[in-house]
Amino acid sequence: MLLVVGCALMESPTRATRGENSSSEGDDAGVSGPPTGVREGGWGSGRTLAVALGLPALLGAVTLIVSDFEPLLRIQAITVRLQTISGGSNHSYAMVVLGLAALPMAAGATFGRSRPAAIGLIVLGLGALVIALIVDLPDTSSSGVFGRSFESATASAARGFFLECAGGVLLVLAGVGQVVLGSRSDA
Repeated sequence: MLLVVGCALMESPTRATRGENSSSEGDDAGVSGPPTGVREGGWGSGRTLAVALGLPALLGAVTLIVSDFEPLLRIQAITVRLQTISGGSNHSYAMVVLGLAALPMAAGATFGRSRPAAIGLIVLGLGALVIALIVDLPDTSSSGVFGRSFESATASAARGFFLECAGGVLLVLAGVGQVVLGSRSDA
């Protein structure tokens, strides 16, 4: 509570106090508006919601970065794991690039209330989903060369694939939320 009040005090414009007004109509003459530290639209729903939407954007960006170092798919025959492929090796660490690009976009959309940054989050999230669903998803069901050598070889999606999808969805949702929030505060 004290932190919120302190932030509101730092952001509030200075107002006239007693003794600064040359008028002699009383102690509070010339002082109008909300009391010191209270500002219309301060830490109300708009700013708090923007910060709340920044958390999924940050989480989505970090999730995309982590997903490239996790197993994307596993190929196994009965109980023997034949191969594990990481996301980075499957799509040249594209998720790391998207995740790193999303970090400043998340900061700009959250703290700067930047509409282009929020749209950037949407685009980066959609890019991550396209890579996950068009490039990686077909590979999760293809056993490749092991399918020819081992009749029972099967491929299955691993943790990295699900992290890619989750990161992309989080970025899209956070970006859409920031755009909607921005259009609401403009009205």
